[in-house]
Amino acid sequence: MAGELPCNPVMPPLVIDLREEDLPIVLLFVVLAAFACVASPQPDTFFHLSAGRSIWQSASIPVTDTFSHTFNGREWLNHEWLSQLLFYGIHALGGPFLLTLTSGACALLGVIASWRLTRGASADVRLVLLASLVALTPPEWGVRPQALSLALLMVAMWLV
Repeated sequence: MAGELPCNPVMPPLVIDLREEDLPIVLLFVVLAAFACVASPQPDTFFHLSAGRSIWQSASIPVTDTFSHTFNGREWLNHEWLSQLLFYGIHALGGPFLLTLTSGACALLGVIASWRLTRGASADVRLVLLASLVALTPPEWGVRPQALSLALLMVAMWLV
């Protein structure tokens, strides 16, 4: 008929079946998404950006500390080099706004993946676990490499 969109036989339409008891969970995830998108930079965020810039410019991972006064020239095992490089690239593409959104998306992805992991438990147990996760993890939601680690850990657990 005229005016109707053709149905794609390969991909079914997206239908979200929400019940009344799902409302608190949905609202909690909306609040979490809002909090994750306004995550503030941490005191070491700019250190990570500087280290990422150094890695990008030198095309190598630094092995000596050049960023601190007290440890300048000493051996440095930079275990966060990949996230520093990613953060620098994201910051170069979209500034602090895109970096904050990316970090917030990683934190939210970690929470959603952990929620998906508890699908065998009762609704009350899942809500308590989600509430404890919300209470314990926000300090790690800042613009730091830990936000990326949180998301990757939970995605890896979900895949296993």
